Amino acid sequence: MIERELKLYRFKDFQSVKSHYANSGILFASAIELQGQFLEKLKCDSEKYAIDITNWVENLNVHREFIHNMQGLLNSLPESVIFICEDKVKEIAMDVFRHVFVSSSLLEIETKQECAMQAEEETPNKHKKTINELSNDELTAFLEFINKNLVGHKKFKEGLADKLKSFKLFHKLGEQKVFSIFLMGESGIGKTEVGRLMHKALNSKKSLCKISFGNYSSKDSLNSLIGSPRGYIGSDTGELPMQIEKSDIGLILIDKFEKADNPVFNFFLNLLEEGGFTDSQSNEYDLDGYIIIFTSNLTPENYRKRLSPELRSRFDYVCQFQLLSDEEKKKYMYKKIDVTIKKFEEKLDVTISKTDKTILYNIDYSKLNNLRKINRAIKERFAQISCNYMV
Repeated sequence: MIERELKLYRFKDFQSVKSHYANSGILFASAIELQGQFLEKLKCDSEKYAIDITNWVENLNVHREFIHNMQGLLNSLPESVIFICEDKVKEIAMDVFRHVFVSSSLLEIETKQECAMQAEEETPNKHKKTINELSNDELTAFLEFINKNLVGHKKFKEGLADKLKSFKLFHKLGEQKVFSIFLMGESGIGKTEVGRLMHKALNSKKSLCKISFGNYSSKDSLNSLIGSPRGYIGSDTGELPMQIEKSDIGLILIDKFEKADNPVFNFFLNLLEEGGFTDSQSNEYDLDGYIIIFTSNLTPENYRKRLSPELRSRFDYVCQFQLLSDEEKKKYMYKKIDVTIKKFEEKLDVTISKTDKTILYNIDYSKLNNLRKINRAIKERFAQISCNYMV
């Protein structure tokens, strides 16, 4: 029998342990994955693996009838496989697998790089600039930027000023932690643009924290959002924590929210109530002062059917976006063409002729019912005239 040693780690060191093995060229997996094709691959693969058996140990302590089979499985694996588990279950592990492990030892991970990673994990949500930090003059400038650059949706823009001023007041009183906006309406009429404009108005230098549930499948969507449980192969950190870390402002855009499932709805119900959340790695994220924008293609009727009364009551500002008028589409199109002409001329060091400008502006916007189609038509026109300026 191979004399194996069980490696132990502290809960707080989990990510550092994973990083340690990754830097050593050792692949990481969970005992839950020891089945089927992966198990056969493990037995004949030349790669080295570290297998976390924490979940197994906890389960076998209850279902002891499976201990013999699990002992045989672990003993059948190559000597190169390293077995690890959390130190809190050491005594149980050495009992249920007493015919597998002859000893145990605590992993000490102390490299500078790993210590830095651990410090980062202990403060996962560093300070972000929020709307509450704006002075009255800065808030006025913020709202003016939105009014000027968001084409149409007069009702939304008029209500936004009052809602934000109210939020700042009640946040100061400790009565409200986050400001949530729910926008509904047909696709491509400017709902997502609100998030992009606010991101720009807050002078962010980094990427927008955006989650689109149009990219999610219903299966395991909550794991995709906040991370899978410790020990699973795949993304241990969810998309939401990663996107928050990449951003430098307190703004989150949740796109196509109606495509989420009930566990995700319940997650956001609690998030909006508490003003923060805990991810799968037990990192706490305080979203104090954040603006969270939810967009959806739902109609008002389906909005009431799809979302529970409890969740609907958590939204601070709900607004339905209407289709743009021809005049609004024209204004948007001209503004977009003006910006693109400026970029085109600066990047290529050319001047677009009056004839080509006539071609660019001569788009029948009345037949285009949303902004995406207008943007596509503009790109097609620029592609049409670009051959005149390429060397």
